Amino acid sequence: WIDGCSGHSSFASGCLKVLKSDLKFNIYNISSSYVLNKDISELDQRKKDPELLSVHYAALFWIFHLLASGAITSEQDQAVVNIFSGPDTLYWLEILSLHGAIHGRIESLQSFRQLAERTRTESETTLGILDDMYHFLDFAKEAATISIPHIYISCLAYMPKSCLLGGKILPYFGKMLQIHGRTDRWILHPMVIEAHDHWEVSSVAYSPDGQYVISGSADGTVRVWDHSTGQPIGQPLQGHSDYISSISCSLDGKYIISGSWDQTIRIWDINTQREIGQPLHTNFVESVASSPDGMYVVSGCWDNTVRIWNISAGQ
Repeated sequence: WIDGCSGHSSFASGCLKVLKSDLKFNIYNISSSYVLNKDISELDQRKKDPELLSVHYAALFWIFHLLASGAITSEQDQAVVNIFSGPDTLYWLEILSLHGAIHGRIESLQSFRQLAERTRTESETTLGILDDMYHFLDFAKEAATISIPHIYISCLAYMPKSCLLGGKILPYFGKMLQIHGRTDRWILHPMVIEAHDHWEVSSVAYSPDGQYVISGSADGTVRVWDHSTGQPIGQPLQGHSDYISSISCSLDGKYIISGSWDQTIRIWDINTQREIGQPLHTNFVESVASSPDGMYVVSGCWDNTVRIWNISAGQ
């Protein structure tokens, strides 16, 4: 019998050892800085190179094994700092670029940071490094995904000198492109949620605790999203048969209220994502809101009326 968490922890430690010994600059021997990955025919061969299989596996799965272990040991914490507080971060990014894996590792780094905080084995240096790794991958993901050389010739040039990671990496690359007026802090990009299969998103709202984003769409569905990751929570809430014109959340955070051009108002339990009671039938709904005590819903309709509804009575 093998304990799963212990096994993943051992794999994670092994991956970190491989990364420390095998990561290197220009690991794929790319001869030109002016080409895209798709134009380098030998990259497909390098992806299958037996000599690189171990470092490829380590680069792609070290975070997975750490997360699956459920805890981070002090030795693993120190290994993360030793590897990723210098240019090895960029060498790791080369491998992610080849495998098209940068976007997925951005989310994994968020989960890893949360695990580091929960297990309390981390140092402030570890958290700072993880934050900088997350911001750098988020900033560099588009350019680095299509071109390994651009990790250095464009992405690195915008790394803030004042960040913890920048202070440790930039001295290794003194001859890189210099950007005058470069910011001294990370440029944070807005999260983009690809929602509702390209249908128009007609209304959005936050839950009062800030954990969820709720969206309504022209496809007649309501969706709930995790604020921190942008990932959907559960399945689309289905019931409306037409354009959803307005979304609101009760102030106690328990209910989602949706109004639609199908001439109904529907109330949903935010936790179970099930509809509560029967639809409130009215005219074409343009706007809905909840009362502060959560007992009433107010709606504005095309018939030039404002209506107040008792949630418990459904009237």
